[in-house]
Amino acid sequence: MNSFVKFLFIVIAPTLALAATSHGTLILNEPFKIESAFIKLDSTWATVILILYIAISSAFFIYTRVSENINEKNEQINSLLLENNEHKRNLQDNASGLWRELKYLNKYKQNEIVADIMEIFTKNNTPVVSVQMYEYFINKSNFYGITEVKINHTVGVAKEGQNQNAILQSYYSIPSYILNAFYKARATADLGYRNLAKALHRFAVRYTRQLNSRTNDTLTKQDVFLLALLILALEKLGLYDDLRITSHDDTLHKLQKNGILRGIIDNGEYYTFTYKSSGEMNNEKVTRTYLTKKITINELQCIFVITADIRDEQINLHQLGNQFTELLVASDLKVAYN
Repeated sequence: MNSFVKFLFIVIAPTLALAATSHGTLILNEPFKIESAFIKLDSTWATVILILYIAISSAFFIYTRVSENINEKNEQINSLLLENNEHKRNLQDNASGLWRELKYLNKYKQNEIVADIMEIFTKNNTPVVSVQMYEYFINKSNFYGITEVKINHTVGVAKEGQNQNAILQSYYSIPSYILNAFYKARATADLGYRNLAKALHRFAVRYTRQLNSRTNDTLTKQDVFLLALLILALEKLGLYDDLRITSHDDTLHKLQKNGILRGIIDNGEYYTFTYKSSGEMNNEKVTRTYLTKKITINELQCIFVITADIRDEQINLHQLGNQFTELLVASDLKVAYN
């Protein structure tokens, strides 16, 4: 449309003017007639040319003004769109900040509730030394084919006068193919047939030999994870009773504790472990047993650890675990477990 109007004003109108001036009155005084069923015009070329010139000029003027108005409106619209986008970004930033604050407040409230439950639980159960809660995250396989497990301490309560260490944060990693081989072997053993347990036995033999072939200065934290899998495998086979598995057990336990990790990898309702080594025989930890259970609290993967003094052999650890779980379920928290 823009090109057509410009063509009329720049080409046609000057052509008409040129024709009029170059041919003089000869053309201007020539009669111009149109007769049809709809229109009848009887005039001269001078009048027709004048009318056309005025019409074209008017059309160009009107089009120019309309185009300018449209451009102004478009600029205003673009300006408003930019302002609107800026407001949206500000609202999103404010909403994100508010959401983070709400999550923090919810997390704080959650930890406060859990801490109150822990306080009641430890006071009402004499054997209980402490209760700790951890969040855990499993990255099943990263770019390098490594599975990573991360645990974060969230809240804990210990009785007065008791020494209790808590892991604030810890990372574990292992090649995914080793962990998958363990899962597969354990799944067949869980079916209950004696022959199917051979795969788990082969897994234990293979990787026990692998660890024994290493020297202390070549051990890494991945070997700690492997030792944890070997302990779980032998426990499943009924062949582990706090005995040494490899010649590096003490070194690996000192390198990184793995009891909570075993509780995460284990597929039972509860998992119990103790810390025993030649360097701790006179330590108060000798009489302590640790009970773990995986749960979800407000859709977060968690594991709680109950530390109990088991000098009294009549203590039922699973009963203690059930009691603590029931307290969590009865609270305002959204709790789920197997």
